[in-house]
Order: sequence, then structure tokens, then C-alpha cells
Amino acid sequence: MSMVAWRLVGGAALVGLLGAACGGSSDGSARPTAQVAARTATAGQAAASVRCPASAGLGDNVKDHGSARAAGAAITLEAGDSFFAPTCETNVPTGKVAVTVKNTGSALHNFTVADQNVDVDVAAGKTITIEVNASAASTSFFGKYHRTSGMVGALLQGPG
Repeated sequence: MSMVAWRLVGGAALVGLLGAACGGSSDGSARPTAQVAARTATAGQAAASVRCPASAGLGDNVKDHGSARAAGAAITLEAGDSFFAPTCETNVPTGKVAVTVKNTGSALHNFTVADQNVDVDVAAGKTITIEVNASAASTSFFGKYHRTSGMVGALLQGPG
């Protein structure tokens, strides 16, 4: 057999092994593994993420990690190194909202809503939950240690 033929056979065998490892089941149906499904869902969420709307009024120095539509009065934010993700939450109900902040960064972060006297630190790897009063228009928040680096965000009542 020629060298090209051996490479084709080897390549086909490798594709078969990878296909078996990435999905399928003992009954021969093609079902993705949980890991593949999770990766696909994460990619879909990232693709659906859009920039914060201008109505948030966050300025030019924001590290914009997109916006997400709130599914109720409980919101989860990631506090990474000098950013919040999502940076904006839209369709937030007016009134009391539970905001959970998970620090996925390596530094100490903070969640501040200045006009409500909310000022809470979040150590690296830790998670906190704070109650915030979402106003009828927009509620701005920031991380006081990295605000000048663009760690700002907003809770918005409209679709943005």
C-alpha cells in the first residue's frame, strides 16, 4: 500500500475514534455527551450576547461583556478581572431584585450601587447575594476598585 493510502486509512480510523469519543451511545443512536451539549449551550449563549444598550449611560470606558435578559427578580453576574458579565441586564422588574455576584477573577472585587448605599466586597472565588431596588429607568452599579478600568454595569427595565 502506498504512503498516501496508509495516511488515508489512519485518518479514517482517527475520525472514527474521535466520533465515538464525542458522542453516540451503546444503542447506536447519535446523542451528544453532556460535555458536548454544555459546550454547545455556552457557545449559543455567547453568540446571543449583545452589547449594552446606549440607554444604560455607562460611558466610553466600559468593558462591555454584553447584555442579558432578566428572567425575573433574581440576577446573577460574574465579576471578572475588571468587568461584569453580563454588563447589562435588561427587562429587570421594578422593585426589589436579588443580585448574585460571583467573583471569577483573581483579585478582590466589589459591587456598589452608590445611591442605595450598597457597597459589598467579593473575595476571589466567592459569591455574594445583595438586594437592590431596581428603579423605573436604570440602576447603575460598579466595582469600586476597578471602576476606572471599566468595571461598571446597569440594570435596565426596558428591552434596551
